[in-house]
Amino acid sequence: MSWDKLLVSGRLLLSKRLHQGWNFSERNCLGSKCNGTPLMRDKNSTNEVCMVCGGSGNGCDGYYASEKQRDIKDHTEEEPNWEARLENGRSLLTQRLAQGWTMDASNCEGYQCNNMPLTKLGSDPSSCVVCGGSGSGCDGIYEQFRSAEVVDAERELVSQEISHLMSMGWVLKDSLCQQCFMPLVSEHEESDDLCILCGKVPNNTLMNAPVPDFRSDEVSKEAGKRLKMGWTLPNAPLCVYCGGLQMIPPNSTEMGCIMPGCAGDIEYVLEPNAFNQDGRMKHIGRGYDTSNVKKAVTEQCTDQAEVVSPCVNMQQSLDDEPSSFPFNYVGVPHKDEDPSVLSDDTSQTSVASSALGRILEKLDDAKYQLKVLSERSNADPIECTAKQIEIASLIEKLARAVGDGRP
Repeated sequence: MSWDKLLVSGRLLLSKRLHQGWNFSERNCLGSKCNGTPLMRDKNSTNEVCMVCGGSGNGCDGYYASEKQRDIKDHTEEEPNWEARLENGRSLLTQRLAQGWTMDASNCEGYQCNNMPLTKLGSDPSSCVVCGGSGSGCDGIYEQFRSAEVVDAERELVSQEISHLMSMGWVLKDSLCQQCFMPLVSEHEESDDLCILCGKVPNNTLMNAPVPDFRSDEVSKEAGKRLKMGWTLPNAPLCVYCGGLQMIPPNSTEMGCIMPGCAGDIEYVLEPNAFNQDGRMKHIGRGYDTSNVKKAVTEQCTDQAEVVSPCVNMQQSLDDEPSSFPFNYVGVPHKDEDPSVLSDDTSQTSVASSALGRILEKLDDAKYQLKVLSERSNADPIECTAKQIEIASLIEKLARAVGDGRP
């Protein structure tokens, strides 16, 4: 237990003892880390006690004695290597999902666990792969340096301070501090949020977005399926929209949420979208015209893809209806009037076998994308139709490539 936390709990305990009828002594604690805390004694006793270290005030007993004993036994508190634990936790999460574990609907509340999803096997209790605890943030590795009593003392202190500030007109916010998960307050609606324990936390607010209804076993199956397909778990927090798991597709650096229907949902779309005549990207997805998708893609795009931002600005992402394809993979337009769609060699000198292999790869990807779309409960018929047109076009090109040896 750190001395900072002892000072916090001691301040709270001192206030309680005053209400219980204890009296202040004329002496202060001589302990080097007690900051001269006044000693107190019960009205029916002459024994004086320091509310911080629990000793008699000489600076040698109480918590000082137990700290010295731990130093002798080489059991001093040390902050764990959280970066290494997070890395090992992600690897362990991957192993557990592959072994049939399921992710719980809740996340670990430990302030260093990065909102890691809890996992469980069958009817066993849920556990965190980072701290090894139950997800409360008070057990597992946290027990070695942060006891539940200290957490309770901090919460009670925060409650008292917030009550005092609200009586002065401060506003209680509907979000939590991302470090200690304590409620935030602000002097007025437009001012920065304030955490009683951590201080000012500007822009520490949660984005209000509808949370999709999903079951943890479905999430586990989807995550396990994508891991087998080469998706990876990034060193990143959970989705800001729904708290779901974020993953990175193979051969990509972009990550997104795997929760269906979430505003941060990412689909591994390889087929490039079209550009308008003025050079701006033409979106393909819910709410956009896809009647000329096949023609536009054939005439103006190659199979080279690049990733663009899912939205123009943050306000647009909050106001607009969430798109089923928030990350858009767009093609790079050529200046030539008749470019080759399936070859990345603009001079059309690629070997026919290489082009044939690319057609097969694109056909497999398109089939998988259509399968993902059709399995959605809110599947968009326009998107499904566009994907079917794409598959038909690829089959036609495949037949032509096999027949005459060219794409």
